[in-house]
Amino acid sequence: MFDKARSIQIAWFLPFEPPAPAELFDAITGQEPDAFQKVSPPNAPFPIITQVVNRGNVQHRVQSHIGRVDYFIEAIATEQPVGMLDAPLVHLAQALSRIALIGETLGEVTRVAIILNLCEKVGSFQESAAIFNKLFSNHITLTDDRDLMFQTSRRTGDSTGYFNRLLRWSTEYFSFQQIVNGVPAAGMSLVESYYVNYMIDVNTVPAENVIFQPSEHSELFARVAAIADGLTSLGRIEDLQ
Repeated sequence: MFDKARSIQIAWFLPFEPPAPAELFDAITGQEPDAFQKVSPPNAPFPIITQVVNRGNVQHRVQSHIGRVDYFIEAIATEQPVGMLDAPLVHLAQALSRIALIGETLGEVTRVAIILNLCEKVGSFQESAAIFNKLFSNHITLTDDRDLMFQTSRRTGDSTGYFNRLLRWSTEYFSFQQIVNGVPAAGMSLVESYYVNYMIDVNTVPAENVIFQPSEHSELFARVAAIADGLTSLGRIEDLQ
């Protein structure tokens, strides 16, 4: 049922400093940033650079610091309190189409990850609870519990590579009211919104002295993406092998 996403995240773990910001952003997005920010100590434990470009209702954000680069694809909220991406796997495929070029720019990496923050808007807490009941094949019965969260981590792979699969389901609730000149707008009632979130984090298992060369990035990310793709349709927790 999760056919929308709050965000898509791709991460690279580096054994050294990331490339120059402009070169990095161009390799990942093929664009120039609309905004650039650098936060340095004492406001951060180490220098962190954030670059952003907005295209339509989608924001592309690259955050980099020593040892790590993260690429976020996020929906920009418009009429709803939560922005959601349609066809998240299409966005992911478009991002991964540049992996070979990105690998040439980044060089060696020690680990990689793909994180999908899927989301579905529902009508009530009861609908949220029903999704959790289905997840557990109705072995437990939840009704109108407001705050629900379940997380599990399972490893998969073989001698050619092992991957962590961190999965988290959670509920979320927003209420808002239009304010005019500091007071609630006349005739405007409180609007309530309910969401169920499903986070899929697939990442390579840390291993001593393991380095992935640029030529290996495409195949490595293809394996990670295939695992993440398969998990998007997971209906029951007992189906997780």
